[in-house]
Amino acid sequence: VLCMLSTFGMLGLFFWLFYRETHRVELLREQAALQHLEEYRELVENVLEGVYRVSAGGRTLNANPALAQMLGYASVDEVLRDITDFPHQVLADRSERLSLLDTLDASGRISGHELQILRRHGRRCGGNLSARVIRDAPRAVMASDGVAHDLATPRRTLQLSTGAPAG
Repeated sequence: VLCMLSTFGMLGLFFWLFYRETHRVELLREQAALQHLEEYRELVENVLEGVYRVSAGGRTLNANPALAQMLGYASVDEVLRDITDFPHQVLADRSERLSLLDTLDASGRISGHELQILRRHGRRCGGNLSARVIRDAPRAVMASDGVAHDLATPRRTLQLSTGAPAG
């Protein structure tokens, strides 16, 4: 009987140690995943291009500060609250909007599409848009992700010094 108890005791100890180690590994994986998500969030928030996600119905689901600034909003929260029909409120020209939406629906993505962007108070500016459609398993459109660039704002360039005199 003592031999049996010590065998079950050893098995119990083994399973407890196995569970504890497995749980520790899962916690480490979760911590690494959370760290990765935080780094990704910081990257999107700090990029100079406007980044967004729009639902299939046109509601703005997510955006970064650069998009809010480009569209004339003080914050991302204002964009999320006020832009409830992204294509109609942001894509200024009706024919461009329809063409872009048809292309996006047919091919699933667009890249470098130049168009007129409508800012918050009705002012238009030239823009450049790249987007992709997100579909579920039955291939229904769930949302679209995109990157927008205001063509009126010159891109910043970094001048690297080589040590050689200019000229």
